[in-house]
Order: sequence, then structure tokens, then C-alpha cells
Amino acid sequence: MESADGELVSEEISNEYAYAYQVDAFALSIEKGIPFAAPGIEGLRNQQVVDAAYRSIKSGKPENI
Repeated sequence: MESADGELVSEEISNEYAYAYQVDAFALSIEKGIPFAAPGIEGLRNQQVVDAAYRSIKSGKPENI
């Protein structure tokens, strides 16, 4: 990312267990018959944001989602 003064800033964030937590939550929702906390539409929207970010990196311009 670029800060307000133009300095490039990066930060690493670990998602080491992200998928394990998602699978556990999904299994729990099935076992208990309760709605999954993150509906499929949220996953689709998230993927659209990630795809737009990659397009933006490639083009060097803002991309619509």
C-alpha cells in the first residue's frame, strides 16, 4: 500500500489456519442445522474484490467490482 505521504508500506498477515476455521464452522452449521455465518454470496463478493485487486495491480489503474 501507499501511505498518504507516498511511502510504500507493506504488512504481512498470517492466515495459516483460515481454511481450517472455515471448515470447522461449516461442519458445525451442518451438525446443528444452523445457518452458516458466511453465506456463499459473501465468498463470491470477496473473490470479486480479490480479482479486481489483481486486475488493478496489472493495469496500474482502479478497477470496478
